[in-house]
Amino acid sequence: MQSDGPNRATETCVDGRDARFVRCSQCGHDRSTTVFARHGFAWQRCERCRLVRVNPQLTQESIGEIYSVGYADKSRTTAGGEMVLPFHRAILARLTNLCGSPGRLLDVGCFEGRFLRDARELGWEVAGTEISDQAVAFAREEHGLDIHLGPLASHSFPPASFDAVVLNDVIEHLPDPRGALEEVARILRPGGSLYVWTPNFDCPARRVAGPRWGAVIFPWHLYYFTPATLRRMVHETGFAAQSINTRSWLLDFRDRYGALKQGHSLPVRPRLVRRGLRVLDAASSPVFNWFDRRGHHWGAQMELLATRKDRP
Repeated sequence: MQSDGPNRATETCVDGRDARFVRCSQCGHDRSTTVFARHGFAWQRCERCRLVRVNPQLTQESIGEIYSVGYADKSRTTAGGEMVLPFHRAILARLTNLCGSPGRLLDVGCFEGRFLRDARELGWEVAGTEISDQAVAFAREEHGLDIHLGPLASHSFPPASFDAVVLNDVIEHLPDPRGALEEVARILRPGGSLYVWTPNFDCPARRVAGPRWGAVIFPWHLYYFTPATLRRMVHETGFAAQSINTRSWLLDFRDRYGALKQGHSLPVRPRLVRRGLRVLDAASSPVFNWFDRRGHHWGAQMELLATRKDRP
C-alpha cells in the first residue's frame, strides 16, 4: 500500500471518458492509502475515516452513457415471472417487522421496478427513483409504477413522506453516499426503516482476490463499505443501526471494465460453475450467520437495517 497526498488535479479523462478526482464523501478528507489499482483507477482507503473510494471517478454523464449502451445486457425484464421473488419477500418482511405494517416505500435506484411491483403486491404504497430513462419507461409502462427519473436529490420529496427507504445494490454506485443518506433521513419519518445491501470490503474473499474480487466493478462501484464504515455513516446521518448481516462469496473473477474497454460482451460462466457457486453460498450461509452473531462479518455482501432517529 502507498500513501497518497492531496489530489491536485480534479478533472481528468480515462479511456476517452470524463472523470474527476474526489475527496472522501464521509469526512471530506483528501489523504488516502491505495489498497490496489486496476485499469488506471485506484481503490483508496481514507486515512481519517477508513472509507474506501475509487479515484478517479467517471462523471455521472459518462456512467449514464455506459448504462444506456449496456441496458439490454443489464435488463431483468424476464426474471421471476409473476410471482413475488423470495428474496424480495424476505426484505419486505424485515421492513414490515421494523415499521409495524406496510406503509409508503421508496426504492432508490429501482431499475425496472420489480422490487416495487413485489412490494405493492404485499400491501406497500410504492415509489422509486432511477437514472436510466429506458428502465423508467419500462417500469412505468409494464408495471404502472410511480418512478421518478434522475438521482434522489433532484426530486425534493416532502419531509417525512416515507415509512421505509431501500438502497439495494445502490449506495456503492453513488458519487456522494453520505449526502444521499442525509436526504433519505430527511424524507423518512422518525422511526421509519432503512434497508441497505452492498458489498463488504472487509470480507476474506476480497482480501484473497484483491482487484479480481467480484465486487470490483468499475465504473459502476464508486465507494466500498465495511461494517464499521457503513455503521458510522448511517449513525452520523441520522439513523440507528439495528442489524448487519453478511452472506455469499462473490467469487466472480470476470473483468467487466476490461470487456467494456475492448468492446466485448462479458463472458458467460458455464452453468455448472453458476450452480456450484450457488451451492457454495447456500452451504456457507449458516457459517456466515454464526460469525455475524459474534461480530465477525465474513460474507462478501452485507445487509444493514436501521431506523430513523427522532432527531437526524
